[in-house]
Amino acid sequence: MPTLPSDDKTLFLICDNARAEQNGKTTLIGYFGSELVFLPAAQQFPAAFPAAFVFVFRDGEGTFPATVSIRQPNNTVITNPVPDIVKEPTKSCTAIIQVPMFIAPSFGDYEITISLAGKNYGRVLQVRPAP
Repeated sequence: MPTLPSDDKTLFLICDNARAEQNGKTTLIGYFGSELVFLPAAQQFPAAFPAAFVFVFRDGEGTFPATVSIRQPNNTVITNPVPDIVKEPTKSCTAIIQVPMFIAPSFGDYEITISLAGKNYGRVLQVRPAP
């Protein structure tokens, strides 16, 4: 019987690029180290930068239909379907949302949400002016 992953055991990583390897590992390139992205204070918008949003589901099991949405600071929402997420009982499952050029229309909070079978796992990317 399918069991959805718990939100509190789900990791969220942000990097420039990520890829799934054949051996089950995930390669992260340009890991940001937090949910904060700093741009120059005088940044002209829209700004563009490569981004990969990585969700690591550490519990649960089953196959789940999935969608991803990004809510911008102005409440514009972009939603895209993604392939089903298959979570095996004894393994972590990594979902990589690759955005070759993430477009930020302004400084602010960007809510990145992956939905598995209707359950939302929302995280926030904070785009801030550099100190």
